[in-house]
Amino acid sequence: MKLSQIAIAIIIYFILNNQLIYAEKKYHRVRCRDVFCSDASKKERKDLIKLANERRGYKEPREPWDLRIRYLFSQTTKEKRNLNNTSIYLIWKKIGLGQSNLKYKQITNNNSLYNMHNSTLDISYTFGSNSTLTFGKGVVYKGKGIISFFDNNEVVTEKVNGESSFCIIGFEIGLFEILIGLRENHIKYSDFISTIDDNKHPGLDFDIQGKQWFFGGGLSF
Repeated sequence: MKLSQIAIAIIIYFILNNQLIYAEKKYHRVRCRDVFCSDASKKERKDLIKLANERRGYKEPREPWDLRIRYLFSQTTKEKRNLNNTSIYLIWKKIGLGQSNLKYKQITNNNSLYNMHNSTLDISYTFGSNSTLTFGKGVVYKGKGIISFFDNNEVVTEKVNGESSFCIIGFEIGLFEILIGLRENHIKYSDFISTIDDNKHPGLDFDIQGKQWFFGGGLSF
């Protein structure tokens, strides 16, 4: 083999070797695209991307907190009956917790006044993001009922139990939500005691049952 051929072979070898080394270094520079890269490498890459975006004048979109605050109300007036219900909810991601307060008043034909109220602890689960569907259940944990008769006698109870089911549809517009829902109540007041004579138990029970539409709004963060 001639000396010139040997020289050409050596030059070709070094050129190919340098390309392989360069390719290997280039691969390590982008290794953080691999799911197995370290947390430090991921953070460094994320910071570099953020810095590059800032220099280009690009503003990264706000990361949502997956937090919703909702308020709903309902009022039904029919003849001499009035039913008022308000609810407030805090929803994080999909799980919601809240409270509903119900007030009921009725005047009967013999001028007896029924005045009832209770509070319900509600838990819910929400599907969707921009348009949402929420299902929930509530359990009565406190309340009071007063029945005033035409002869100024009253009976009172704080023994209230029952449950509620509800469904809410939400439409998100920016940070705001428009809400419409349906709530069904099954509540019972029992063990009334006379305010004149504590030993007198008339044996009255009073039930609140039925469905009610309610409306409201909310904020989504």
